[in-house]
Amino acid sequence: MKARKRGSASHTWNAILHGREALNKGLIKRIGDGSNTRVWEDPWFPSNYSRKPLVKLPEAGVSMVNELIDDDLSCWNKDKLEENFVLVDVEAICAIPISRFGEDEWAWAPEKTSYFSVRSAYKLLAADRRHSENSLASGASAPGFWK
Repeated sequence: MKARKRGSASHTWNAILHGREALNKGLIKRIGDGSNTRVWEDPWFPSNYSRKPLVKLPEAGVSMVNELIDDDLSCWNKDKLEENFVLVDVEAICAIPISRFGEDEWAWAPEKTSYFSVRSAYKLLAADRRHSENSLASGASAPGFWK
């Protein structure tokens, strides 16, 4: 998933790389035991646009999601969450179901079934494009906006 575009790339390779970008926008990790999901790098938050925590506190000391799960009760460890996240992220994490049986799995977030479809990928890309156009129209990305 880390291959790069080269100047002399074929149309097929360019299409594959573009498809990979679309795939990355819709993928999310469904939490099982939390052992292979990185807290700050992997997309695992269904409730926000980036699918990652909003804020990383300076004192945050966790790196893997399994550090946030109470193994004995198979639920979120509220104390650990409050130590490492802002309140809005704590609430979002508490709403994420944990599967007691099995590892974390990749899923397609735009579909309730978690399965990829070309239709949902198209809708995701179209919404992303509208979002970008609205940001430009509002002037937020225009040069000199913050001056």
